[in-house]
Formats: sequence, C-alpha cells, structure tokens
Amino acid sequence: MAVIIPCAGQSSRYPGTRPKYLLTVSNGECLFERAANLYVDCTDVHFVILREHAEKYDAEIAINKVYGHRDNVHIHVLDQPTSGPAETSYHVAMKLSDTPIFIQDCDSFFTSSLSEENYVCTVNLKDNLDVINVAAKSFAVTNEQGLLTNIVEKSVVSNHICVGGYGFKSADTFCRSFERLSEIHDGEIFVSHIIKELLQTNVFVAKDVQDYVDLGTYKEFVEYNKQRQTIFCDIDGTVFYNQSKLFSNDYSNPPRPIPGAVKYLLQKQEKGATIIFTTSRPSKFKDTTEKGLEDCGFKDIRVLYDIPHAPRVLINDTSITNPYPSATSINVPRDDNEYWSKMI
Repeated sequence: MAVIIPCAGQSSRYPGTRPKYLLTVSNGECLFERAANLYVDCTDVHFVILREHAEKYDAEIAINKVYGHRDNVHIHVLDQPTSGPAETSYHVAMKLSDTPIFIQDCDSFFTSSLSEENYVCTVNLKDNLDVINVAAKSFAVTNEQGLLTNIVEKSVVSNHICVGGYGFKSADTFCRSFERLSEIHDGEIFVSHIIKELLQTNVFVAKDVQDYVDLGTYKEFVEYNKQRQTIFCDIDGTVFYNQSKLFSNDYSNPPRPIPGAVKYLLQKQEKGATIIFTTSRPSKFKDTTEKGLEDCGFKDIRVLYDIPHAPRVLINDTSITNPYPSATSINVPRDDNEYWSKMI
C-alpha cells in the first residue's frame, strides 16, 4: 500500500502565500503533516513537490525535518507544475506497478482507515452543515449497497461530497486510465474523471469518513484558525467570583465559578480554542485553583501565576495567514454573570 500526497499542482497555494502545504495551522503542524500523520505509521507515504518549492521555500528541507528519519517517507521533486492532483499522482503511481495506492489531498483532512480496494472517501452534507463552497466540490452518487454509480464535478447531484481521498486497487489501473484520458481530454484531468472512466469496468465503494476538515480555499484556512484561538483569560472576577490573598475569602477557599463565564469559555474550548489562564494568585495556591478549573470542565489546564495586579497588554503580529486583527481584548466587569450571558 502507498499513500500519495500531491503538492505540485497549479492550485497548490493560496494567493500571496507560500505553497499551502507549507502553511501552519493552529496546532503548529504544517498542512503536509496533517495530511500524512494518519498514514506514516502504517504504510509508505510519497510527497510530490515542485523544485521551485524546494529551492525557494525549503519544502524538501521542511518535510525531511519532520520525516527524514523514516525509511517509508519519500519525496519526489518535479521540475514543472502539473495540471492538478491526478497528473501529480501519476508521476509516482507509474513507478509503483500493481501496488494499491491512496491519493490524499494536501488541503483536506479526515479520519479513516486505509483499505486495498477501489473507493472514494465521502461525507454527507446533512451531517456537515459547516461545509462551504459546496458548488466547487465533486459529488458521489451511490446505490442502496453503497456502491458508487457516478461521480460528478461541480454539480450538486447528491448529498455526498468527495473529500479528497481516493483508493485504487492497483497503481497500474490508475495510470492506464490517466493515459487513456490524456489522449482525448483537453485541460485538467481530475481524479474524479479517472474514477468515472474506471466505473465502466470496475467497482468503487463510497466510504463515509469522520472529522472532515476542508481547507481548500484561503477563506476556509483563515476561518479554521480563527475558531482555534488562544485565549488568555484572567481568573478572579472573571471565571471565579473574586477572591484575594488577605481577606476572609482568600485563595485557600474553594473557588465559586461564574456560570456565564464558564459556559462561554467551555463553548470556545469545544470549538478548538486553547485557554491559558492568567492570574495574580501566588503559585502556592496552584492545587486549589486548578482543581476548581478542572471541576468546571476545562481540559489541558495551563495557568500563569504571580502576574502583577495591573493592566495587561497583548501584542501579536499580523500576516496574510494570520490577518488583522490577530489580537483582541474583552474587558469584563468584575463578578458580572449577566455580562457573560450577552456574549453566549
């Protein structure tokens, strides 16, 4: 089995950015890592990049820094851009003979297991209401047994869209179809064109996947990162009703959560935000503080203690991949649960 991740097509970048597979998402991974990490522990992975990307953007160096210690990760460098993922994948598939292959787009991600069969990874739009740019997708039509009967580019013919993952029993079968279509087809040959041609003599299964993330456009990339903010949040008077170091309700007492604040922040956490709590509390009250946060439902708790009781300023850079405003602030009236209810 071999996984091919095609990164050498003409659509391999967002306008004004580095090649998209070299951009970083909120968890610190480049897109090429997100594309490959599901497979590198179980099979061979083949990246296909452009020489221009290797020389101008250190693409080969970046991939080697992550996977250079692995014998099962291979980098193929092409001198010229291809028309798209199908042509890019062909340059590797033609070297793989009868090996089953799986083509994984570098800008869409999902959870699924590999199988040595002909199949198309799909999701049902009814269960993925946040998918945008639907008209630009390819659509899968299936029968009652889940077998693919048709695949159509950029025309809404079903509720199931293809999500950028395509399995073929044999690299040779993929290559022969690509070569046949190249003789008669002007313009880009999509992977969906190859599957449609093969449907005349081969059986393909539509395989529903989970955890689908589509970063095919710049707008989707920016919105994805926006949902995964890093929130620096004060504790006393903000998440807990205010306590102090010296008076009767001091930090050694179990904290009382402000319900509206907790609900708001947990919603952010559920959407992927990272919350870092900041406080003037001395670190010696760490156990009581973090037990209170854990009881509220916060995960992966991180707290900066011993911060001066004074105004706080957040400074952050902006760029085309982290556009303005990249830092905002919310000034909350102390102990005001009603304030939070307006934000939920």
